Amino acid sequence: MSSINNFETGSISKVVLKNAIPAIISMLVVLIYNMADTFFVGQTGDELQVAAVSLATPVFLLFIIEHIRNKINFNKNDFTVIF
Repeated sequence: MSSINNFETGSISKVVLKNAIPAIISMLVVLIYNMADTFFVGQTGDELQVAAVSLATPVFLLFIIEHIRNKINFNKNDFTVIF
């Protein structure tokens, strides 16, 4: 079944899941990466470095969200699966 048929006649929930699951996985990978950074920076004992890493986590997530949003907006006119 082509991607156009998926949007016209297919299940909306399946199409949404097919596009949302890779985005969720990429955010989880970034969160795990930032948690590991926080752990290893925390081993230094410097609170300012830990605070800097902790403040950078939401910024990284915002960049990922913006990238995903732009990818969806770019592809919404040609009805292709994003990932």
